[in-house]
Amino acid sequence: MFGLPLAMAFVLWLSGCAHPHADTSRPPSTPGVSTGVRSSDSLHPTDIESVEVIKRPNGGMFFDRLGPTKRRAMLDTLELQRRFWREGRPRGYFIRLVVINDCISAGLGERIGGELVRDLLLVRDTSIVGRQPAPLPVRYEHYCPRAWRVDDLFADVAQALADTSAYIMPIQYDLAYGFPRSYFVERGRSRGDRVIVESFAPAP
Repeated sequence: MFGLPLAMAFVLWLSGCAHPHADTSRPPSTPGVSTGVRSSDSLHPTDIESVEVIKRPNGGMFFDRLGPTKRRAMLDTLELQRRFWREGRPRGYFIRLVVINDCISAGLGERIGGELVRDLLLVRDTSIVGRQPAPLPVRYEHYCPRAWRVDDLFADVAQALADTSAYIMPIQYDLAYGFPRSYFVERGRSRGDRVIVESFAPAP
């Protein structure tokens, strides 16, 4: 009585094994393309440092040469040093700067004891009020002078730190008064300037 239905069920089972249904629970694979989720062992997210792309005002792009974190820290240090200068600066001072770059000074002029005589600026408050000739050490005589006050030094460093296309470091600050004593700055395609305060002293 059950022989015929049982036989038909067996035949249908054999037919299903010969022509299995496609598995629609997974997307079809593409030849040559892996569908697995395993990532490559040759590169990890932790191997890549974050890079901040900064836009120029005209729409171009460039990378911050110092990095935003370092630049922010250097700006904070500059403001602390500026405050230190304002709180303890002498009312008047003598200052002389030299710049090491592509400029070469001829080293001509009066000499005292074998050393070239170059002017010290006399600054009262924030104004240049005079100049005083004084011997310049031989190692600096071929470097170009720059008639800057301490205020000009702070302004130059601040400008470089505000310009993400500029590179500036290391900045050495004067231990007694806090102003930038020396630093190297490179802007655009320039080969860079090494700015050095060769001489500084309070004025009577």
